[in-house]
This record gives sequence, C-alpha cells and structure tokens, in this order.
Amino acid sequence: MARIFIKTYGCTMNQHESEIIRGILKKNGHSFTNRLEDAGLIVLNTCMVKSPTENKILSLLTSLVKTHPEKKIIIAGCIPEVIPGRLEELAPNASLMGTHALLQISDAVERTLEGEKIIQIHSKKRSKLGQAKIRSNPFICIIPISEGCQGSCTYCCVRIAKGHLFNYPPEEILDEARQGVQSGCKEIWLTAQDTASYQHEKNRLPNLLNEITSINDDFYIRVGMMNPNSCMKILPDLIKSYESEKIYKFLHLPLQSGNDDILSQMNRNYTPREFIGIIKQFRSRFPLMTIATDVIVGFPNETEKQFEDTLRVLEAIKPDIVNISKFGGRPRTKAKDMPNQINSIEIKKRSRACTTLVDKITMERNKAWINWEGSILVTEAGKDDSWLGRNFAYKSVIIHEDSDLSGKKINVRISEIRKSHLIGLRT
Repeated sequence: MARIFIKTYGCTMNQHESEIIRGILKKNGHSFTNRLEDAGLIVLNTCMVKSPTENKILSLLTSLVKTHPEKKIIIAGCIPEVIPGRLEELAPNASLMGTHALLQISDAVERTLEGEKIIQIHSKKRSKLGQAKIRSNPFICIIPISEGCQGSCTYCCVRIAKGHLFNYPPEEILDEARQGVQSGCKEIWLTAQDTASYQHEKNRLPNLLNEITSINDDFYIRVGMMNPNSCMKILPDLIKSYESEKIYKFLHLPLQSGNDDILSQMNRNYTPREFIGIIKQFRSRFPLMTIATDVIVGFPNETEKQFEDTLRVLEAIKPDIVNISKFGGRPRTKAKDMPNQINSIEIKKRSRACTTLVDKITMERNKAWINWEGSILVTEAGKDDSWLGRNFAYKSVIIHEDSDLSGKKINVRISEIRKSHLIGLRT
C-alpha cells in the first residue's frame, strides 16, 4: 500500500472532499505523509475560482513533474473539469479526477500506482454524504447541502466545474449532523455554492436549519455563503431560523459590486439597494452580527465612479470581513472576453483603496467588542500557547493559556482588538 501526500486548495467544500478522500483511502489500507518527498503518490485537490490559486497549482504541478518525474500524481477537483487539456500538457502522465468522481478515488489510486492513466471527469452527480472521512479538525463537521449553482455569473467558472444545482436529501444531511455531534464535533459547517438556494421538494434552508437545531446536543452551526437573490426569497423565515442560539450570528453575503450596471454585466440578479436591505434586516434583529462579503475590483468596463459606488456600499453596511478579489478572467467565462478590460496597474490601485477602507471599517466594528464578556468555543490551537475560539457572532477570539483548551467552552473578556481578531482574557 502507498504512502499518499494530499494537498487541498480552495473552499470548505474542497476541504470536506479531501476528508472523504482520506477516509476512503485509509479504509483501503493506505497511509498518509505530510512530506511530499516520502510519498508514493500525490493527490492535488484543486480549486479554479481565482487566477492566483490556479497559477499556484499549475506552478507546483510543473515543478513536481520536473523535480520528481517518478512520482505518481492524481489531479482532482475543479481544475480537471475546466481545463483538462492544460493539465495534460503540463503533466501528461497524471490521472485526472473531476469533482463528482472522488468516490472512485481508491480504484483510481490503485490503477495510477500500477502505471495506468485515469481520466474521470464530467461524472454523474451523487450525494457524497455518509462516507468514511478523516476530519481536518475533530471538532468541526463539514456538511455540503448541495453542489452546483443555478446562477450564471459572467466571471465565474465554478458552474462549469460543479454543474447545475443538485440538492442533497434533508434526511441525509440530518444523519450527517447527528453522527458529527455524536462523534464529538462542536461545530457544523453547512456549505454549498449558495446555501440559500437549497430546496429539496418543499424543504428550503430555514426548514433545514430548524431540523438541525432540534438535535438534542451542544453545538453551533455556521451557515455558509449565500447569494443575495436567493436569500431574498426566504428572508423572513431565514431570520427567524437564525434566532436559535445554536446558529452563529454570521452571514456571508457577497456584494461583488456596488454599482447597478456592473452587477447587471456580472449577471448577479440583485441591486445594491436590495443587498443593503438584506443586511439592514439582519442587523436590526442581530446588531452584533458578523457580516462577511466579497467584492471584485476592476471588472471589465468598471469606471472609477462605478468603483466608488462599491466603496460607498461598504461604508453603508460596514462589514466585518471583506474578501477583495482583483478581477482576472477565468477560462470559458463571458467576462474573460468582454471589451474594456481594466489594466493591472489600475486594478491594483483600486484594490489598495478598497483595502484601506476595509481596514478602517473592521477596526471600527471590532471596537464595539472591547470589554465584552461571554463564552467562546475553542476549536484550534495557535502558536506560542495561544488558542482560537469563536463567540456567538463567530468573531475570532485569541487567548493565551498553556493548558489544553481544545473543544472547550470558556468565558472571556475582550481586552484588545486587531483587524482580523479579538484578544481575550479568561474570566
């Protein structure tokens, strides 16, 4: 049996799929190594969302082929679905497994080790719940509730990789949640390309949340990213579901642009006014709620004034977390070939301006937490006797203590703030 090196890129969904890959391979007698040099086979679980991530993966792949030509390689995940030809140019002997083929990973590993080249892309979708897995964090249970997307954003190639929306049965999701908390998980992360678009027969996301929160155990739920146009359809019921103490008061709602015309060119199907309205309704019910959002700067045709509209919306909603992406054309997308592409110097300038504003806003938001006292759930060890916990609003809280706090709930008082986290003292 082989020693296998697995490297994962990208979203929470990819993290979950790597947990399944490890579980299946361990069940079939394989072992793992964190040292690439010691591996008999390498699995790269890839992401295609952003150009920098793609470039990093392709650079690693080029280096592997050059420096370790004897290594067997399986390239899994989204990149094989979108640019398989490019992968075959860079690593002609590598096996390719698309995102919907990972349940066949054991067979692919065996055949690749024997010298065969496997290509399994564009496979039929099926539920990946209920599989053996090795969790990256024993206290976090990642549960995909759907795959694919019903949108068609002009800049995004995820739809190409993941396909149309495919919702998992609610009973399978509930079983996964029960098994997770029974095995000691303290957090459940619900993930999808758009959690608010979840619908299985008459079950929508609020119904699903109500079912999971009814599980009789002590745990928290982090609801993953949702698109504004999907969120609007279920907003009153969703806010009511969020009233459960088991749900982190955390909302990841991408803005992408604060300008109507640019949003229309992106094919996002909502307006800045509608986006702001969602945030206001959540914040009116949960004033300390953590809001995370995403923006793209330098989309084709974006004028300076249109970019400033994005800054104005950020000023209006004052998000706690902003993921700023410099536009880069993705393969097989409409935006890649749109006229009036913005030059890289201007994109970098806008990105810096956005970062400066966001840093100011996040510090302002974090000031509201100074001297707050309450409980946090500790899920990760940090460096130098530090621990990372989360409070009810999913705010990151760092505390320093030399005892083992993993998986424990403790009471703290916030004594200092930073841009990305709060610093607490145990009370």
